Amino acid sequence: MQGFVTAIYEIGCLSGAIFILTCADYLGRRRAMIMGGTIMVLGVIIQVTTQATSGALAQFIIGRVIMGVGNGINTSTIPTYQAECSKTTNRGLLICVEGGIIAFGTLVAYWVDYGSSYGPAGLTWRFPIAFQIIFALIVAVPMIWLPESPRWLLTRGREEEGEKVIAALRGYEIHDDATQLEKTVILDSIRASGFAGSRGTPIKALFTNGKTQHFRRMTLGASSQLMQQLYPAEISPIKTRARANAVSTCTNWLFNFLIVMVTPIMIDHIGWGTYLFFAIVNACFLPIIYFFYPETRRRSLEEIDIIFAKGYKEKISYVRAAKELPYLSDEQVERMAVGFGLIEEEEAVAVRRSSSVQGAPKTSGMNAMDPENDGYGGSGSGSPKED
Repeated sequence: MQGFVTAIYEIGCLSGAIFILTCADYLGRRRAMIMGGTIMVLGVIIQVTTQATSGALAQFIIGRVIMGVGNGINTSTIPTYQAECSKTTNRGLLICVEGGIIAFGTLVAYWVDYGSSYGPAGLTWRFPIAFQIIFALIVAVPMIWLPESPRWLLTRGREEEGEKVIAALRGYEIHDDATQLEKTVILDSIRASGFAGSRGTPIKALFTNGKTQHFRRMTLGASSQLMQQLYPAEISPIKTRARANAVSTCTNWLFNFLIVMVTPIMIDHIGWGTYLFFAIVNACFLPIIYFFYPETRRRSLEEIDIIFAKGYKEKISYVRAAKELPYLSDEQVERMAVGFGLIEEEEAVAVRRSSSVQGAPKTSGMNAMDPENDGYGGSGSGSPKED
């Protein structure tokens, strides 16, 4: 029963990831993270208010499931949001920071559990659970003021808001050439996905291949969750990124559930051999990663589309394609997208013309960080307007 009560949390996380799989394109990144944090707080409250009655165990399990749903939403969304807002030059560093924060959170949890074990019976379990509210609020509350992902805004056709966020994140002016070029490259990537103009990405898009290799990239991301958590948000293309990352998170929580359930049994039967088993499994991942996972270091998210188009068109492995492809500027990404047939030349020209028109300054000296233009897609409100 102890293993079940512990593992049921992973089932809640899986449910949250499935929710994002179906609703991510409609919610956006900000609202999903706010929702996830709020649901986690609700789950914590249900758990810590459990009293010693006949229904105590049921209430505790329900609270764990609800808290897991919130965490599943967040773990499916945060890597996507981070990847879509990061620069190419610092995305790898931020991923390392995120991994470090995860490890630090685990450290805090162990020490809080250890310290609480010296307290009275009620404090021993209530305080460690209640303490999680702090971290849920740290995730949810700042998102009220932080900007939406510019790539999500552009996939929803909200181009003016998207370019404002790009300018704010990069420190450019809205009508700056660099702002308009980055917006153009992202729009090209959306068109290359084959679902331009659609308000949401159909789930069937995850199972397509061709030049964009949606299914292969989803599989790479999902399988990587057996060993780490941060690759899926980078490897998937823009139109399927949120759903593919949710599938990857589902994989993560399914295997977490499995491990939590079987580890006590393994320790009872084979003792120290349990740790040897996991060490061997981890070692087996090394050749798999080397031969099948393309390197994404110092690549923009749109460059990764070019890697898969190159591998598909030239009939070479995608790892080799990543090694052979030089690092590209935004202009080169656009040219190669046309060259590999991801977009048509006419589409690229039309997008550039549209961007140049929209990027023309409406007022002299207009800047993305001007107090009257907060750079978040709104008009002084600090956040994009809601659909």
